[in-house]
Amino acid sequence: MYLRLFGIALLILSLITGTVIATNFKVFHRMEVFAETEDGMLLEDRTVPVPPWNSTEGWVGFNVILSHRGKMNYEAAGLILPDDADPEPKMVMRVVNETGLMLLQFDQFDPVTWDITKVYAAAYLDENRHHSEFRFVEVDNSTKYVFLFRGLKNETQSRPILINLKEAWYEGKTLLEPTAPNVLIVAVTAIAGLILTIRSPPKTRRSRLKKWR
Repeated sequence: MYLRLFGIALLILSLITGTVIATNFKVFHRMEVFAETEDGMLLEDRTVPVPPWNSTEGWVGFNVILSHRGKMNYEAAGLILPDDADPEPKMVMRVVNETGLMLLQFDQFDPVTWDITKVYAAAYLDENRHHSEFRFVEVDNSTKYVFLFRGLKNETQSRPILINLKEAWYEGKTLLEPTAPNVLIVAVTAIAGLILTIRSPPKTRRSRLKKWR
């Protein structure tokens, strides 16, 4: 009795496992990594010196490489905040692609040019906002994007701004690969289950014969 039930369980298990292998069933995991700059530095608690409004440096920044191509449900999001506990920060951050940067540089970052340049992410800080979260929107075929920073108050030195940027996506992994060992295990399990199901234990047979006598 119990062996037969065990055999049925083995048959069901082999059927489920075989179906998983045959259908190439995948499980999805959320992957998260810190994004990297063009020079290979992780954007994890990275400090950026942002010049003040009256500085001749103007907009400063760096290039970041996003790995969004071919990724499922890709997103890139981050956070900026003062790295010197400035009680009244005042600065802006914007992200453009290389084409947008060339256009802005050609027009010397004219406000009118900003209006026609695609911005993929933006953030700002002021006395009421001491940290600012941002998220990339409508990323395209570009892999390289340019972070640009500018202080908005007159000072005598640059202000350190802390930035973090993470990339996230879902990655599928086959639960059971159709390898020879996996197929063999399923076959052996099915055969064992079939044998236990169709055959009754010898002791059970003898006890039934005695009962009928």
